Parts: sequence; structure tokens; C-alpha cells
Amino acid sequence: MNRFGKSLAVALGVLCLLALPCGCEKKQTATPSAPSSDAPSASAPSIQGSEVGSEDLAPSAPALSPSAPLPSSPEKDPSTPVVTEAITFSLGNIAGAAGEEITLPLHIENNYGIAGYSLTVTYDPEVLTFVSCQNKVPGGFATTNSVATPGQVRVMCTVMGGNKITLNDVCDLLTFKINDAVNAGTYSLDLIIADKADSVYRVEDGSMPDVDCTLAGATLTVHC
Repeated sequence: MNRFGKSLAVALGVLCLLALPCGCEKKQTATPSAPSSDAPSASAPSIQGSEVGSEDLAPSAPALSPSAPLPSSPEKDPSTPVVTEAITFSLGNIAGAAGEEITLPLHIENNYGIAGYSLTVTYDPEVLTFVSCQNKVPGGFATTNSVATPGQVRVMCTVMGGNKITLNDVCDLLTFKINDAVNAGTYSLDLIIADKADSVYRVEDGSMPDVDCTLAGATLTVHC
């Protein structure tokens, strides 16, 4: 075979090879695609039930416990009467002739129980002269004092041991002499709280507070 024939045979062989299918084609590898947006995604667990606001998530305040009952007022001592009027000390009216002795009563009324009293009787020393005083309070410790001021006499009484004066009657009898040269007429006697030494008082929790009281004087009628 000449050179031309060999060349033609080679060319034909090459063409035949090109016409045959290639068994070494690369297999296509599937590229994983991104997950579809329609696919369910992992999400935070939802709160079941009705909607809950932020204020509902706050811890609730503890329930209030029933309030303790208020303490009851202390019971009053049934032996202590209810006071509706002030204690009254009053002098009784008297009458007599010049030169005679007369007795002046001192009364106590509306008395709910006191520890003691100190009161001053005032009078005209030109008309009367003080003689004596008799205390009528049961168990009372009494004294009488003719004070330095002319025409005044202080009457005092107290009870001891935490007891009370409960008398509602004549508590003192004061004796005076009508002076000889006194003219017939009407003269006044007064019952007063003269100074800080005078008071009507009770005992309470270790102290001795004053008690409100009403004081009333009297008249002396001197006849011929």
C-alpha cells in the first residue's frame, strides 16, 4: 500500500472512533437545592390559649389575709356610776341673833366617789368668829385651818388606803359665833377655791387629778 493509501486508512479509522458513543461521560451530581420557602421551619413554641399581655406575665400579688379583729374597749367598772352632773358642794343658810353660836352645814351632792377635798369658807370677820368644825365623812381624816387671811377658814378631808368618799349628805358642820355688836340684817358666806392648796380630787393610776365641781355659798340672817 502506498503512502496515500495508508493515510486514507488512518483518516477513516479516526472518523470511525469519533462516531462511537463515549462510555466515559461524567455523571452529573445532583446539587442539593436550598429548602423551599414553603417547607415548615422550626419556630418557638407558641402559647396556647388566649392572648397573654405583658402585664399578665407579671407575678400576681399575694392574696390579702383576713385582718385581725380590732381589740375591744376595756369594760367599765360597773361599780363606777356614770356621771351626768358635776359634784356640788354647798353651804346651808343659817340664822341667829347677836352673841349666839350658829352651825353652818357644808353639803356634798352628786358625789360619784372622790379621794378628798380642801375648800375655803369666807365670811365677814366683823360679823362672825370661827369656833370649830366637825367632819361627818365616814372614815375620813379631816382638819380645819383658820388661814392667815382674816375671814377665811379652810376645811379639809381625805380618806386613806385607796378608799373613796361616797357620802351625799352633810360632810362638815362649822360652828361660828355671831359677834355681839352685829346689827340685824343679812350677810353672805361664800365657798371658794382660795388657792392652789384647795381642790376636789380623785386618785387615778397613782396620780391625783382635780375633779370639776360646783360651789355654792349661803346667807346668814341676823335678827334682833
